[in-house]
Amino acid sequence: MRGLRNSNGMRHELRALFEILFDIIRLRKGPDAIPYSPLLFLVMAIFWLATGLVMTLAADDLDLRGFVLGTMTGIAGLGCYAALLVIAGKAPRLVQTMSAVLGCGALLGLIFVAGNALLSRLA
Repeated sequence: MRGLRNSNGMRHELRALFEILFDIIRLRKGPDAIPYSPLLFLVMAIFWLATGLVMTLAADDLDLRGFVLGTMTGIAGLGCYAALLVIAGKAPRLVQTMSAVLGCGALLGLIFVAGNALLSRLA
């Protein structure tokens, strides 16, 4: 019974995280709503990479080279965000902001894949 309770608690926390990400996408919250956690940053990075892979597999005109190029471009963009945060004196918010950018990017990517799949069935 204890394991079931922990699983439900984790599901609740995951749902709350996705709600925060959707609120950030809808400009109702900012990256400061994401908890500071290097582990969460790692999870969001993996989520972002997995979404990129799904997008690559779902798109007919993308291949491994496109995935690698898109990933490198995304990493360069994250580096620019990080540099701007440090220059602005907001370095303590770096982990939260990067987690939010990666998480929101991954969610938008999944929405793109779902929309593309739906539209291709209608055509």
